[in-house]
Amino acid sequence: QLKVDFPRLKVIKLEQNYRSTGRILQAANQLIGNNPHLFAKRLWSKLGPGEAIRVMPCKSELHEAEKVVSEIIHHRFSSAAGNGDYAILYRGNHQAKLFETMLRQQNIPYFLSGGSSFFGRSEVKDVVAYLRLLANPDDDAAFLRIINTPRREIGAATLEKLGNYATGRNTSLLAACSELGLEQTLSGRHLQRLRNFGRWVAEYRQRAERGQPIATIRELLLDLDYESWLYEKSSSDKAAEKCWTNVLELIEWLERLQQDAETEISLADTV
Repeated sequence: QLKVDFPRLKVIKLEQNYRSTGRILQAANQLIGNNPHLFAKRLWSKLGPGEAIRVMPCKSELHEAEKVVSEIIHHRFSSAAGNGDYAILYRGNHQAKLFETMLRQQNIPYFLSGGSSFFGRSEVKDVVAYLRLLANPDDDAAFLRIINTPRREIGAATLEKLGNYATGRNTSLLAACSELGLEQTLSGRHLQRLRNFGRWVAEYRQRAERGQPIATIRELLLDLDYESWLYEKSSSDKAAEKCWTNVLELIEWLERLQQDAETEISLADTV
């Protein structure tokens, strides 16, 4: 229609590609050529032919992510390349989650461009923080993230006094919750809520050490009624459902990590 409305229109084709190599563009041209269009174009590059393109059949999306990350590891060691020399391109943001989990499983650092990281989602960070505190009671950052997630009515003033006490005693926030000396700083329901939280965490730490860590985190989330809390704070039921699905997928991934391990791994190893 544009050509009809503007018959003197001059078409300038921007066909040189500055990123891809010849073989990639040749394949792209073949695919693009199947699309209906009025103005044909043919992409080209001065970067040379590049490596041959390989098509790898995969059984599932999970198998695809495993295979891609495995290829990166193999090529990195065989060519002495760095992690920054690789990129994974995918069509939809929903695919990023599996690649992220596989990269983390292999301890490969990565940067996610143009999308939201699965591990950056609030509900995922909450669950990971609980796991971190169970694995390491000295993790003050994890303590502060979950102390009121869900709400426990422990206010900022109470946490400030707890922090000052812990600093003076050179101990962690969680350990400070159980110290007798804290009674000199806090009293009444403020002290009791911290005491209750400390005992609650200690109980689940013991469960995780005695049995299956992943089963323990499932019990913990059920005890917290975390799913209901997501529905309370989310803008819609659909948003809450998506958040809860992310939590379940995180737990399923952690379960696969344990199942794939040749020897039994602890909660600290899992985190």
